[in-house]
Amino acid sequence: MNNEAMICRVALACLVVFLFSAGCQESESPSSPPQAHLVAEPNPVPAGIDLGKTTISWSITGNPRGYISISIDGEEPRIFAEFDQPGSQEAAWIEQGSAYEFRLYQESNPTTPLKTLTVAREKTRVTANGETTGTISAKPNPVPAGPGPGATTISWVLSEGEKAQIFVSTGGEEEEKLFAEVATSGAREVDWVSDDRIRFRLYDGHSKEALLDEVFVTRSKTAAQP
Repeated sequence: MNNEAMICRVALACLVVFLFSAGCQESESPSSPPQAHLVAEPNPVPAGIDLGKTTISWSITGNPRGYISISIDGEEPRIFAEFDQPGSQEAAWIEQGSAYEFRLYQESNPTTPLKTLTVAREKTRVTANGETTGTISAKPNPVPAGPGPGATTISWVLSEGEKAQIFVSTGGEEEEKLFAEVATSGAREVDWVSDDRIRFRLYDGHSKEALLDEVFVTRSKTAAQP
């Protein structure tokens, strides 16, 4: 066998090995994730007195089985919807001051979300001549954990000449109770904070139809380390 024939055989063998290796690497490479669609309409959710509403819509190319999880304010996720085709579902419990994170998963890959969406609600402000007419806040918030009820101070700021009412509800209850009627900016201590979330709402003094602002008071689940 002459040298030229030997060189050709060696070159051909190298080419076969190269093509085989490239084919293996290509077959072992992970496939691209399918295209996915996850939106909320409207987002942010308009402010108002009642709980806000938005519609979550989704789709995944090829229509594989999948699901959407939701986490509220960083809490443990739970299932919002399961599906095997494009669809939508209403979320009719959106509150001001909370963040709602929706994650879209393909059932065959439950560890990596295809899409992530955060929904929030607009913070209400009633303005007169371009100025905010009322705000309400709590400090500390969240209230530190500890034995017995916790305490926080509710503060409100009103424009001059404004009158307002503050109502409170506890533990997600819809019924509100009058907390205070005010005509000037001020503050009041609340020394009965439990593990239930408490909502304070500041309304225009003439009608509960005009919500000026609101604040949610929560309590830490673990005591602060010394």
